[in-house]
Amino acid sequence: MPDPCFGGPVCGDGNCDAGEDVCTCPQDCGAPPPEHCSNGVDDDCDGLPDCDDPDCANECFFWKDYNGTDPGGYMPDYDQNKDYDGDGTPDKNYCGPTAMGNSIWWFHHKFQNKGVVPANFTKFDLIQDLARRMATNNQTASPNGHVGPYVGTFVDDMQTGIDAYLADNGLTDLLYEHTEFRPTFDFIATEVQQSQDVVL
Repeated sequence: MPDPCFGGPVCGDGNCDAGEDVCTCPQDCGAPPPEHCSNGVDDDCDGLPDCDDPDCANECFFWKDYNGTDPGGYMPDYDQNKDYDGDGTPDKNYCGPTAMGNSIWWFHHKFQNKGVVPANFTKFDLIQDLARRMATNNQTASPNGHVGPYVGTFVDDMQTGIDAYLADNGLTDLLYEHTEFRPTFDFIATEVQQSQDVVL
């Protein structure tokens, strides 16, 4: 209801009037929603939108606005400081799965109607799925017979895991993996110049 002296809405009168919202008058309009981490809005009204908000610490893997169409861009920035396997510690030896996760998540947004990432997958699910397929940290049996215990990912297991991911998700007509052992600088430079996604 308008204030009779000033003509504006009165916060606290029980009515969510024009000019009031969940940020300016939660008493009348209800509590703010949780922060949505990629819409460019400070949803929870704490002055920190998206990845600036600590509430988004586990969601903010991609933020670089390189020719993306999604809010905040779609160039991923996964790192090894997250707990992908759920054991409570950062997965410092996940360089293979995180590097491939960067590539796959980018392709997922480039080819949005192709199902590059399964619809029910979170970013954590994608990295952990790749880690299992690649037998990272010996968490599954090595597809190429490496004997554990070991940490990290063998190159041939990474290759096998990527090929399995692409085949299982029906992507072999769209994407492929090629492993070049001990590539020269010139080979890498040529691949980058051709816009190939290179993981070293």
